[in-house]
Amino acid sequence: MTHTTTQNHLLPVRGVMSVEEFLQWAGISRWLFYKLVKQGAIRPRKVQSRTIIPIEEAERWLRNLPELNRTDSGRPQE
Repeated sequence: MTHTTTQNHLLPVRGVMSVEEFLQWAGISRWLFYKLVKQGAIRPRKVQSRTIIPIEEAERWLRNLPELNRTDSGRPQE
């Protein structure tokens, strides 16, 4: 499969990802993916029995993630 680089992430050229491709791209578990779908944070599409994630949806999800603040790093404050 051919990929393109967008914001330092590899994305399939065809415009959509399978769930497995999205999990690898996003670095999340299948359990977390379906939890995020249930919460409405990720909006996949169905093509008959296949679940797909449009590239635009994957990028929207990534853009809407909260930024990590220095105090959120888990390290004690000095």
